[in-house]
Parts: sequence; C-alpha cells; structure tokens
Amino acid sequence: MRCRVPLVSLIAIAALATLSTGQDIPPASSAELADTGVPGQSVLLVRFAEPPRFQTVTIYPYDRAAVLRDDANYLNALQAITLQVTESNLAPTRPNGSALGQLRTNEFLDSPWELREFKLPTGNGNLTPSTVAMTPDPSFENGAPEAALGAWLDTRPPGPVIPLTVSGIGPMLGGNAAAPGPNWHWNPPTSTFERRFKFSLNTCNACHAGETQTWFGNPGFRHVVEEFFGTPAGLSAFLVGDPANAADNFWHDVNDPVNGVEHLFFDLEVRRLHLDALIASSCLSGVVFQALASPH
Repeated sequence: MRCRVPLVSLIAIAALATLSTGQDIPPASSAELADTGVPGQSVLLVRFAEPPRFQTVTIYPYDRAAVLRDDANYLNALQAITLQVTESNLAPTRPNGSALGQLRTNEFLDSPWELREFKLPTGNGNLTPSTVAMTPDPSFENGAPEAALGAWLDTRPPGPVIPLTVSGIGPMLGGNAAAPGPNWHWNPPTSTFERRFKFSLNTCNACHAGETQTWFGNPGFRHVVEEFFGTPAGLSAFLVGDPANAADNFWHDVNDPVNGVEHLFFDLEVRRLHLDALIASSCLSGVVFQALASPH
C-alpha cells in the first residue's frame, strides 16, 4: 500500500513513531507512506523542496516483545535512528553541522530535581540556555501569577501551547523546571479539571512527577535512566506501561493528584496504536493525525 500524506501528517507520523531526528522539518512538497509487508514496519518516502531531494525513513513502532527478547534487528534499527542525530556533520547548514534540535538535562546538583533546555545558536558556537518547553516560570506556581495563569488557561483549549509571553500578563515560559517531590503538580484555578490536568501533564516538571508518578519503582524522577555501557536503560511506567499490570495490558494507572480520577498511561503503546491505525487506513481516508502540543 502506498498513500500520499499531507505535510501535517508527516509531522504527526514523526511524533507518533519511534522517529526523532531532532531536526527542523524542511519544506516538503510531498510525502508517501508505504507498507513494506513486514508486520509493524512501514517506510516513509519524503520529497523535500531542498537538498537532499529524497529521503526514505523506515518506521518501527515500539515493540515491547522485541525489546524484552533483545531482538538485534529491532534494536539496531532504533540505534540507526539515534545516529541520525548524534553523529557529527549530519546537517551542514545548521549550527556546527549538528542535527541536534535541543539538549534537555535532568540535574540533581542541588535539591530539588531540575530540568533545563539548551540550544545551539544560529551561528556556530556552544550550547546556550533556552526556555523550557510548555512550562511556565516558577513564579506562576502561587499567588496572583498563579491566578492569572488559571484565568488565561480558561481562555484557551485544553492543553494549550505555552507562549514565551502573554499579552496583559508578561513573560510566561520558564528558564528551568523544578520538581520538588514525587507528587508535585501544577494546580492553577481553572474552570474544569480537564484544563488543569492537560496543562500540568504537558509541563516538564509535572510530567516527571505527580501527573505520571515516575517515582513509581524504577527509574524514579527520570523517564529514561542512564546505565553503564551494554546495559539497557531503565524506562518509566509512563513510557512502557506497568509490567505488574498484565491484567490491564500493562497500562500504568495513576490517580489524578487533585480530584483522584484515574488516568492510564502507556505512551509508546499509544503511539503504536495511532501509527497502526494510520497504516491500516485506506490511503488515510481523509484522516489526519494531529500531533499533540507536547514537548515529549
């Protein structure tokens, strides 16, 4: 099967698959999604308006069984995707020839855990501090700024993109995101619990704490835990589900930190389901998956 894919779908596919080059997507005149005949594998054929004219990307949705059995072909494919970002001189027209879009850090040099983001400058140079994605400045955690944040959220659809500045409020995005403890979350006064939840979940610090309970067992605060060379990295239940919850197909159950409503997480399974639905559709049947406004 081969289908022409609108550019917005190309962006969504990149977000839904285990495909993350960290590069800005250049202007594209067309993109096609082709089924290779191999279960769980497709090829994205992209024609760009600037060199390189064509690029073929093999998409491998997350396969829990392949990871658990240490499937060499699957893991090599994931490594190849990573090398599209980490090897040098992959993007000659970008700063330092690097394909890196941004570098995000989790640090515990001093309590509490803190997340930051760094980017390469327009010209050649060293990584420089940037704002964190989708996360307001810590000053919005309480008092009048918190009330202003809640009022602004009520004027937006649930889960909005957090802008650098907001008219009538001022600068909003933060330079860092701290997570003081396992139950930490954002709780601005909003008209519905849904608005609070979707906003808080999309922030760096709450997604690493109270909204997803990453402190649940291993790996703690981090969604991906560093390990010694040759040892697979530990992954959070938010990403790969709860291995102890086989009765519910390994979905990770978390009670909302504010109203106690149950939320289910298994991020890579959600991406697989969306991608499978896209591949199985009859040339998309007019369906376009819109990527979530999320930094993950």
